Formats: sequence, C-alpha cells, structure tokens
Amino acid sequence: MRKLILLLTFCGLLGEVLAQTSISKSYQETFAFEVKTVDEFFERFNDESTTLIKDYIKKNYPGKTFSRSELIKTLFNYTNPAWEAEVADAFVKRVVDSTQYLLFYDDEWFAKCICSVTYKGKPEKVTIIMQPYQDFTGGAKWTIRSAYAPFLKLPQRRDAKKFLNPISHATDFMGLAKAMEDKMNITSYLYEDFKEDRLAYFVSELMNGNVVFLQTDRIAYHMLQISGWALTVEQFRRQGKNNGWLISSVSKLSPEQKENYKKKILYIDKNE
Repeated sequence: MRKLILLLTFCGLLGEVLAQTSISKSYQETFAFEVKTVDEFFERFNDESTTLIKDYIKKNYPGKTFSRSELIKTLFNYTNPAWEAEVADAFVKRVVDSTQYLLFYDDEWFAKCICSVTYKGKPEKVTIIMQPYQDFTGGAKWTIRSAYAPFLKLPQRRDAKKFLNPISHATDFMGLAKAMEDKMNITSYLYEDFKEDRLAYFVSELMNGNVVFLQTDRIAYHMLQISGWALTVEQFRRQGKNNGWLISSVSKLSPEQKENYKKKILYIDKNE
C-alpha cells in the first residue's frame, strides 16, 4: 500500500514537472514570436541573422527555416478583420522581389505620438510627429517634425470688411493697433497665402507656460520608405504569439498620394 502511495505521488510530481515544462516551452515560444521592440520589428522585416525568432526555431526545430516572406507575414496584426489578403500579399511580394529594407536612418518614417497636456490648466490632447535626422557627422537623433493641437488653432474665417486701409502708411499704420485687438478676426489682416505654422504655435505656447506636457499616451509608426507603399505599425498587448509591434495597416500609394498622406495624417506640408 505504501509503495502504491509513493508511486502515485511520484506520478503526480512527474505530471506537474511535465506540465511546467510544457508551459515553459509555450512561454518561450510566445516570447520568441512576440515583436517586443520596434528595433526587433526592423530586424525581422529585414531578415537579419540575429533575429530572436530565428534563434528559437533553429534550437527547437532543427531543419526548419523561415523565408523572408514568411518572416514579414509574422509581423501583421491578424486580428484586424479589414485585412485584404491580396493587398498584404502584394506588399510582401514587392518588398521581397525588389529587396527593399527598413533603415533607422531613413527620413521617410515617422512616429505619431498622441500626448496628454494641459492648456491653461485644462486637460487636452496634442499629436506630435517625430522624424529621425542624421547630421553631417553620421550621428542620428529624433526630432519633432510637426505638432497638431486643435485647441491652438487660429480662427479660419476671413471677413472682407476687416482690413487695413490701403492708405494706412499715410497715418503711420495707426489702424494696426486696432487690428491686433481684433483677435477673432486676426486672419482677415494676414496675407492671402498665409499658412498656419502649427509647430511654431505649439512651441510658443509651451515656452510661455500655457501648455504643460504631461505624458505620451500612444505611439504609431508610419513608414513610407517602401516604394509605392505606406504601412502603419502599432503595439498590441495581448496573449498569444501574434502580439507586440505589428503592422496594423498597409496601403498602396503613389508619390502624390504619399505627399497628401503626410499632409492629412502627419500634418506635414512640404511647402512649410
């Protein structure tokens, strides 16, 4: 009876060990497939030999190899119900066939940061667009490329009745003081081709203390380096192998459409 109890106890312990081993292997595999950083996203997209997922497959599945196409396909967010398989496949084929890669030093990728701030004590949101920059020494850094803060937008209306008299110079521009006080119609006094510099406006309010930066809430990377295409990469935190920094959208764009994309999505106007 005692031997039976010991045998059952041993079998129970063995079962627990095997279960823990299985859980451990499952965790290791999930960890290997997860795209933990944007740098790891680049490594896998570029089919680099140091990619963690390659090391894991090599150690645990001898003889199994991943093609670059297969690696890139592990970078898509497969919970997106709006995916068009044909578009995704065409994108992967284009990248692989034309041997295009993503490089940190490219100036055609951007980080779109949704940030929390206060404006005169009131909670607000501002979108800050970051762009990498490489100087003449070869060193790289992130720079603030644009900012969009709806609460800082200038009045858009122009009132034809609001203007400075064409003979204002004869009175040493006495009417200028009145125009400066007319804040709701200030754009009526500006030249016709005036374009609001959102970044300058934001920085000015930041410098005078009206805007106080609190934190970065969410980031999405917009990558326009691939000829004829644009992709968005976002972080998905969840269980399973398909998690981390993944492609949330991909679209085919002409050069003209890319410029419009920058203007509408990233608030960047090349004429600024």
